[in-house]
Amino acid sequence: MAHSRAVGARFHILAAAVFGAGACSSGLEDLSLGTRPLAVLHAQASPEVLAASQGETLRAVLVWAGLRPSDVPCLRYGPTHPKLAAACPDPYGFLPAEPEPMFPAADSQGRFTFELTRLPPATVSVGDARGRVAWASVLAVADRDGDGIFSLGSAPTPKDGMEPPPGIGPGRGPGDRIVGASFFSLREPQDRVGFREGTWDAFSWFYPAPGCGEPPGGYFVLHSGPYPNSVPSTLEPCTISAPEQAVPISRLSDEQVHGLECGGRRTWSVSPESGIHGGVGDVECLTSEVLAIVSPGDCPLAMIMPLAGCWDDPFCEKPDWDFRTHPPDDWPCGTTP
Repeated sequence: MAHSRAVGARFHILAAAVFGAGACSSGLEDLSLGTRPLAVLHAQASPEVLAASQGETLRAVLVWAGLRPSDVPCLRYGPTHPKLAAACPDPYGFLPAEPEPMFPAADSQGRFTFELTRLPPATVSVGDARGRVAWASVLAVADRDGDGIFSLGSAPTPKDGMEPPPGIGPGRGPGDRIVGASFFSLREPQDRVGFREGTWDAFSWFYPAPGCGEPPGGYFVLHSGPYPNSVPSTLEPCTISAPEQAVPISRLSDEQVHGLECGGRRTWSVSPESGIHGGVGDVECLTSEVLAIVSPGDCPLAMIMPLAGCWDDPFCEKPDWDFRTHPPDDWPCGTTP
């Protein structure tokens, strides 16, 4: 469940208990949680992040990670099929899901301070009745629309019944421009904010962090090196802390920002009955029995069309349709690539 490294990130825990307040007084006000924050988060933008704001108001936002769904076509065929790979999210990438309110604007030195007054939403917490964990990244954004609310830019129009990506996903207006993050990929050094409640599962695959120890309960900051490409592998030092120093926010490249904005995409399957030319985009044969149609756009989307498959799983054991003995006349995938 936990793993990450970083250069100095910190959390100042101001209150350990979530419930507590006026237990000796009478009246309904006894149930109030009060206004004390659970923690105060400090963040520090790098000079490169400050420069990338290009004069726009620079804010930071704590964004909780979503559970990345397993995309079997991408995992199975993405590495060897470039067109499909263009529509596949990075399986090691951070998936933005639930943002907290934005930090106040950065000072001239790029410093931020933000009070956490609630627990992570249940939608981003993974675990069972015995314990759960949630992970978050601190993003630096140029607040283009000036509304102080985190939103992303324009998204491609979903085609052929495609649902919009889950989580935050790209929005519909000019949106805010991401310029930096403390955690954007398991393959890179990370400074991630975490929240743990109850027991700890060291073998969870929810944003794992090999080599990191068991974190404390409540809010903490985990600093880790990149997730190893192979096992066994030399792991970089991992530290878990809750001190006062700021979480560092590093500049992201345009490609890395694109990965965050389009990270919620998923492929979906359709029957050949819809017609090979029913989808708009590039056609790529994955096998003699499976093709992909990749629609263009800022965040390309892929439709998977197997000769035999199911609506929710193109490789199901008991298919909803089966055209393997009589493929459509316009079926283009005669032999396995």
